[in-house]
This record gives sequence, structure tokens and C-alpha cells, in this order.
Amino acid sequence: MQCILFLLTSPAPYGAEHSILSNIDYLVKKKKIKPIFIIRNNGVLEKYLIKKKYQYFIIPFFFFFSIRKYNLIKAVIKLILNIFFAIFVFVKLKNKKIDTVYTNCFTTHFGILISILLGSKHIFHIRELGEKWGYKFDFSKKIVMYFSNKYSNKIFVNSEFLYNRFKNTILREKLKIIPNPIDNKFVNINKFSFKDRIKIIYIGRLDADQNPLSLTIIASKLIKYNFKIDVYGEGSLKEKLKEKIIQKNLSDFIKIKNYKLNINKILNNYNIGLSLGKHQTFNRTIIEFMKSGIVVLANKSGNNINIIDNNYNGYLIPLNNISLIQKKLKDLFSNKSLIKKIGNRAFRSYKFRFTVKESSEILLKALYEK
Repeated sequence: MQCILFLLTSPAPYGAEHSILSNIDYLVKKKKIKPIFIIRNNGVLEKYLIKKKYQYFIIPFFFFFSIRKYNLIKAVIKLILNIFFAIFVFVKLKNKKIDTVYTNCFTTHFGILISILLGSKHIFHIRELGEKWGYKFDFSKKIVMYFSNKYSNKIFVNSEFLYNRFKNTILREKLKIIPNPIDNKFVNINKFSFKDRIKIIYIGRLDADQNPLSLTIIASKLIKYNFKIDVYGEGSLKEKLKEKIIQKNLSDFIKIKNYKLNINKILNNYNIGLSLGKHQTFNRTIIEFMKSGIVVLANKSGNNINIIDNNYNGYLIPLNNISLIQKKLKDLFSNKSLIKKIGNRAFRSYKFRFTVKESSEILLKALYEK
């Protein structure tokens, strides 16, 4: 049984943290690993760890990137503080046999520093591209990649898209794909009634990158059909979207709902899901759609092309091709049996690739590979 020190960066067990915690809970239940955690602050995640009776430390370690203007002095200070924090962790854990230090994101060198002091293996798990959010490395990307390659025994990514992105900068023998697990709670794919109004769901940031205003353009050409779009999200364009809905008299067709952190409980209410974002390194949302038998229309970008088999278990739409989205929706509205057929295929695709069991077994095998 491996003793693994996990570094988690988010204060809440969602997204990347939710993924790795699903894996950890599965592997602990199977008595394959013994986890210890380092988290940055108090919050929902800490409550989760307490509930699970996991050992943890709160260490306010720093990231190796800047969001705003780059500052070399600040970067050096962050590195020095991380070294002091790593020494503190070493003193606390030096008498425990830590097999692996597992950094659950590609945003900090803190895990590498700890692994060097403890003489343990180190794993990075890359789940996003920092450039997408405007992050800038404190030191050059070349230095960061060299440091990561040299001091990491393995580097995991969560998708074929990220694998292809990093395969020329990370040693191939270290690079492994570990898909994010999506649990199967609240699944009911036999929900469709031919008498029902067709229900479409959109989940995502209401920012320009996700193109939420296109929802009003899509809906405006389809008002002769019996459908509605429920929007779950927050962001800079939320008020603008509300205005557009009113201006185009679409209040009966598009509803902005209160954002929900746990969306799983309501997915069974929907038949079709829209994913309009430009940058998708994994796209957990469309897999959550698929596990509920929802037909997905997603942009032909990022990792979407590795999840959706176009016209078989969903639809891939070239970026900003609103007319094609409208055409595909018309086809589905006019042939409701197609919704059920493609939805069932989507569920089967999820079941074979993205369950907690499948992901955790892949992770376990990678952990024990030399």
C-alpha cells in the first residue's frame, strides 16, 4: 500500500479536486493507498477531509505563476517562502514513509520541493492550460518545464488534447493520460416522454470565452418549436444576456437559473446540452451530460473531439457556426426518437471510459509503474 501526500490547491472539492478525491476514495476503499493531504486554507474541502477522517495539514504555499504584471522580486520571495514551508512539512513527515508526493495541478513547485527533501517520487497532474486564463510563469516556461521533467517521476494529463499539447516538452515515458472520473450518482437515462417540452441545458461561465450571448441567436430562429433553454452560470455577461433575452422576446424560451455547485441532481430533467466554450482541455460538463443520456452539441475544439464521435454519440460544431447548431436542433426537435437514440449512445460512451472505477484503475496502474 502506497502512502501518498496529495497537494490540493482549491478550497472546495469541485473540478480538479472533485476528480482526484473520487479516485482517492475509491482506492482507499480498495485498500490500495494511504492518503495524507496538504491544502492551502480552511473551507469546504477541509470539512470534506474531516468527514472522511483523512489526515491533512494546512500550508499557505504559493503558486509559480502570476495573473497580473510579472514581478521578479515577488517571484523570488514566493520561491523562498515555499522552501521554508517545504522544510516545515519535511520536519512533520520525515518519520513517515511517503512513497509519492502528488501535486494535483500544474500551478506550483511546492510538491517538488517536498519530494526532494523527503526523497520521495513526485507526480504532477496537469488538468488545465494556465495560458487560457492569462497566467504567466514566475520564471520562463522553459525553466519550469525543465524543472518539472527533471524532478517528476511521472506527469499525468487528463485528456488526449493535453497529451498532444505536452508530448514534445515532457519525456514520453513520464507522460500518462488519467481521465477525470465522473461519478454515476443520480443517473436516469430513461426519462424522455414524447409529450414533453424539449429541455435544453447550458452550464458554464457567462463570459466572452464561452459565447453565452449566442444562445439568444440560436433560440430566435426556433421559436415555432416547443423547447426551453435553462442557463446555469455566472459571469461578466450575465446581465447582458438577460437584456438580450428581453429584447428578443425570448423569456418563454430561455431562463437564467441560480447557479448550482452540484448540478448532477437536475441533469435528469434535460434532453439536450450545449457546450459553446472555445478552450476545453477536458470538458467535464459534456461528460456529465452524457452520463445522463443528454445529447451534446459542442464546439469542435480542444478535447471535445476526443470525447464526441460526431453524429453518433453527439454533435461537433465548428466554432461560431450558429446556423449548424440551429439545423441540428431542428433535426432533434422534429425527430424525438433521435434524441433517445443518441442519448443512449452517449451514456454508453461515458460508461466505458469515464466512470470512477475506470479512471481509478488506470491511476492505480500508473502509480505502481516503474
